[in-house]
Amino acid sequence: MPIPGLGTVMGYLAMIYFFETRCVEMLVGEMIKTNKKSHRFNLSLGFRAAKELIIHRSDGVGIDSILLIQTKNDWLFKSRQTLKERLLLLQ
Repeated sequence: MPIPGLGTVMGYLAMIYFFETRCVEMLVGEMIKTNKKSHRFNLSLGFRAAKELIIHRSDGVGIDSILLIQTKNDWLFKSRQTLKERLLLLQ
């Protein structure tokens, strides 16, 4: 398993803050569909694609986007263990 970068560690810390400190039940995000790097990053944090959308800019051009969700239950079940495994690699 690769050593996580700073962005990944910060993402996991944000999840811990929202789900465990602030007691949020679900996080919702949105990303541009063609942004593959962002897609991989969000999947690595445990987000999953919920729906594809078309966002219309003020000039009428449509941009394909993906609605992402991460629930507290999914986070507690899967992502915390992944974080522990990745952080052990840093020691």
